[in-house]
Amino acid sequence: MTQDITDSLSQFLVSDYALPVNKYGVATLPADYMHKSAVRFAYYKNTGCDDPTDKKLVPQLVNVQVLRDNEVANRLTGGIAKPTLRYPVCSFRDETIQFYPTNLGTALLSYLRFPRTPVWGYTMVSGRPVYDPATSVNIEFNPQELPAIAMKMLSLLGINLREQELQGYAQLQSTQGV
Repeated sequence: MTQDITDSLSQFLVSDYALPVNKYGVATLPADYMHKSAVRFAYYKNTGCDDPTDKKLVPQLVNVQVLRDNEVANRLTGGIAKPTLRYPVCSFRDETIQFYPTNLGTALLSYLRFPRTPVWGYTMVSGRPVYDPATSVNIEFNPQELPAIAMKMLSLLGINLREQELQGYAQLQSTQGV
């Protein structure tokens, strides 16, 4: 089931979205953001280990540690594990992410986006609606997933209408992994 879920959601994964971080360490989440997959930062490491004047900087992606709200103060005031450019941290807010240290500039966010809302576009011909592909937005899930989505929708409809047989059928299908 876990691999099926991963496969089903993979089409909604946005990888390494460049997230501008302002001078206060705040970045605004993308409008279509649903769930975090990874937060990274390109830390530039000096490769000139033999010659201290060699300033060859090579980007090295480092993971940004995501903290819960109650952990932020301890990390900022703690003497041992304060956030640095090499070991940055962040905390998710309502529609933003707060980064420490605040001078990251840009972070890389991999996230799951919301699916686009399906729309059945149509034009009226002789008083009847006729499908219009130019104004329609198809459901984004893979075709093999559509029966499971339909079963879930029927289950919700059954709950709304209080149709016990429909609820039971949808529950049976869900239990069987459909």
